[in-house]
Amino acid sequence: MSQPEARAWWADVEDLRERIELRREAEDRTPAPVAAVPRVAAPRRTVQITGRPVSAPAPRPLVTSRQRPTRVMDAATRRPDRIAGWAALLGLVLVLVSTATH
Repeated sequence: MSQPEARAWWADVEDLRERIELRREAEDRTPAPVAAVPRVAAPRRTVQITGRPVSAPAPRPLVTSRQRPTRVMDAATRRPDRIAGWAALLGLVLVLVSTATH
């Protein structure tokens, strides 16, 4: 780097240096930020439960519904011995199958 080039470079650097120094002086002159003052929070909006605004629904009657039983239910209740017979027959078939395959 020759002498004239070095002087030109120094002039550019001096210009930047002056700007930086001016900015630092301006920052020093600004007052320090004041500590944040705590704000008093507004009271929270809450819901106060005071009871039921509307009366409770009427209780259901204890009597069961008077709906007619279905046909399957009808048949099962009329002949419980028939259901027991089918259950016994199924048990016998299962015993026979298990002895035949063992």
